[in-house]
Amino acid sequence: MKRNLVIILVFTVTILQCGCFGSYTVDGKSMLPRLKDGDIVLTTGDIEKMDRGDIVFFYDPIKPDSIDIARVVGLPNETLEIPDGDIYVNGEKLSEIYVSPENNVNKFKYGKFALDEHSYFLLGDNRDNSKDSRFYGAIQKGRILRKYTRTFWNPGWSDE
Repeated sequence: MKRNLVIILVFTVTILQCGCFGSYTVDGKSMLPRLKDGDIVLTTGDIEKMDRGDIVFFYDPIKPDSIDIARVVGLPNETLEIPDGDIYVNGEKLSEIYVSPENNVNKFKYGKFALDEHSYFLLGDNRDNSKDSRFYGAIQKGRILRKYTRTFWNPGWSDE
């Protein structure tokens, strides 16, 4: 039993040291309702393959020492347009079940644009309270640090 515990401990420390996994504390309301302010989330450094819908952590283009969080909605070499708060990718309306209507009241508009082969369009789920690609423009892959995998702890869980 003790030997198994030591093996598990060594394995866990090795995985954490290699940078494969990490954790962040969510700061702000940009990802409501999915992620809440104060949530501690687990992340992976495996960002070679990013898909639409992935939640990622990236360097803020305006404040390079700051890290923001948003969802991937536009992939390299796609054309996007936001005429009325809804997102169109290559002319097709994107289904976004993770965006609550009460968090997208302002129906932000963004003209048609194309992403290059190294950039992503990132948006917070709480569209009315998120600084994202609508303000920064496309985010280069090199600015993306990690991908969200799961919520480890939420401050509200202790109240239940």
